[in-house]
Amino acid sequence: MATFTTRQQRDSVTITTPELELAFSPEDGGLRELRRAGGANTIGFGSPTPVVDVELNERGWLASQSFVRYLRHSVDNSGDGVELTITIGIGPLIVRDSYRITGTLL
Repeated sequence: MATFTTRQQRDSVTITTPELELAFSPEDGGLRELRRAGGANTIGFGSPTPVVDVELNERGWLASQSFVRYLRHSVDNSGDGVELTITIGIGPLIVRDSYRITGTLL
């Protein structure tokens, strides 16, 4: 069974495993930090953006046209890994972005 901790602060929701740390925005669900244990953040360059976007036909990508908001997250053990799901709203849609963390593999 994989071990993990979850920490929620005003500016981030952080999931830590023995090998990785991921931090998400509590505003739009965007991934803001990704690092190996004790390492430097490998993302975080440029302006922050939502992780998930949806394109609907000729309407284009919705995140640039609608309000993107973080709704919730869930983290559970799954065999030898950790299942993480971030749920966001894009306009009237509810979208789930799922990650499976196994060791250093994301």
